[in-house]
Amino acid sequence: VGKEVRATLRQGRAIRFTDLRAPILVDRNQLVDIVYHHGTLVIRGEGRALRQGGSGERIRVMNLDSRIVISGRINERGQVEVRR
Repeated sequence: VGKEVRATLRQGRAIRFTDLRAPILVDRNQLVDIVYHHGTLVIRGEGRALRQGGSGERIRVMNLDSRIVISGRINERGQVEVRR
């Protein structure tokens, strides 16, 4: 419940857990909020998603200010959280 398939399913084929994913929250090339947490320090910025993903998935994002590509995990609000 609450999942979607990654690719087309064939009739008669068993559905494996790896065939499922969280619903897409971020599309490729979408502008996203980047959030960095370290203790009480919180830094926010804007980035462009380099691929689509759902909650809990790790994606690469280009920081629009520095043009540096970083990776982070998508949270349930569609933000990309970056950790050290």
